[in-house]
Amino acid sequence: MSAIFAPLDPEQLTAFSALRDAAIAHALAASEAAHPAVFARFGPRGRAACAEDIAYHLDFLEPALESGQAEAFLSYLAWLAEVLRSRGVPTDDNGGRALFACTQGNHHDAGLRMVSDTFKMDGSQAQFLGGNTPLRALRTILAALHQQLGDACPKVVVGGLVFNPFPSLADTLDAQ
Repeated sequence: MSAIFAPLDPEQLTAFSALRDAAIAHALAASEAAHPAVFARFGPRGRAACAEDIAYHLDFLEPALESGQAEAFLSYLAWLAEVLRSRGVPTDDNGGRALFACTQGNHHDAGLRMVSDTFKMDGSQAQFLGGNTPLRALRTILAALHQQLGDACPKVVVGGLVFNPFPSLADTLDAQ
């Protein structure tokens, strides 16, 4: 399921395009103020490259605004954050990691999708598996995480109406 919002009308798209140069200048100045060491390290060529990158990001955003489909742009931003981190450029990653899924038989995933998107917007790396995720697959994923991370494994939090009549169901997932 793709993140959907009301697309911009032609007048709003024209206004967005008209603000492009000012938005680039503002984002560049804000980035430079927030990360002066990075800009000092890369110098004027880095600053020019950063301005080009911001322009590209805005160009990539425009189709999402026009169509009302944000998924491709959100995926692009997640990829971009990884690229920046790999090059030592600070990002807004808060270190949080989250995995969201609705269990098998539960196709009502819109609310959980919103929670996942909120985690992403707050700087966490969040993966959304969607609705109707087989319980066996979740158990396999959680077991692998526990084996790989040991005591550093994040807490497993579960919720939903299914846990009201069956509270011990959470124990089958080693959940808190």
